[in-house]
Amino acid sequence: MRLAGIALILTIFPVIGIAFLAVYLSLHHWKTQEQVTNAIIEQALPVEEHDANNRKRSHWICVLNYSFTTLNGATFHGEGRTQLINGCQEEIGKIISIRYRLKNPEQNIQSSSLAASGQQLTFMAFFVTILAGFTILRSAGPYWWLLWKERRLLMRGVPTAGTISESCLLRRRGLPYLKIWCRYSRQDGCTRTIQRTFSLFGQTDQGTRILQKLQTNTTVLYDPANPWSAALYPLEIFKIQEIALPHQTPMPAKEGNSGP
Repeated sequence: MRLAGIALILTIFPVIGIAFLAVYLSLHHWKTQEQVTNAIIEQALPVEEHDANNRKRSHWICVLNYSFTTLNGATFHGEGRTQLINGCQEEIGKIISIRYRLKNPEQNIQSSSLAASGQQLTFMAFFVTILAGFTILRSAGPYWWLLWKERRLLMRGVPTAGTISESCLLRRRGLPYLKIWCRYSRQDGCTRTIQRTFSLFGQTDQGTRILQKLQTNTTVLYDPANPWSAALYPLEIFKIQEIALPHQTPMPAKEGNSGP
């Protein structure tokens, strides 16, 4: 389950990154490849715009209709927007900067809107980067720490017998788990307790099989140099499967030649 969650996170964020890259390339193309010219505002109308997250909140803007002339003398129209400050009528007749596609002048945009979109994209990319780093550290960090801990225990750990002292069933995000507490004694005589949580997803025996197996043979690996480092065996990541050796039929003894 842990690996599946990490894999999902590592899949989602690259997709978001590709979407941001596509938007960035589109804005960059507008800024560097398209033609810049001046346009005159012919009409400006006040429009109430509602907040996307809260329909009760709204603000007023001016929707602008402007016209411009291309390099070959053709006239085209476009639509933009600006904040409503003193009234939309004051916007009529103003000269604004726009950009349009040379091959298709009907596709045009205000230069101010292009700059605002670039700022929003930069802010969102920064926010998503911080969020991605935090999420990856929060999700993958415990996994890498557990990986380092179990590898260290396999190299330096000392095995000892343990005893299941307590167990309980719990649910996390709607999924069932079995949590156990195991006591073990170190070489120095100190008794310590470790915890282990087992996923019961897809199981119907309420963890009975796991408990029976652990009560039959409970082994703990601990690091003599680090009292805090111990784990129930088999480990969570480095799992060693027991392979049954093939049964070998003994060869029948050869009959010796009986002498006279």
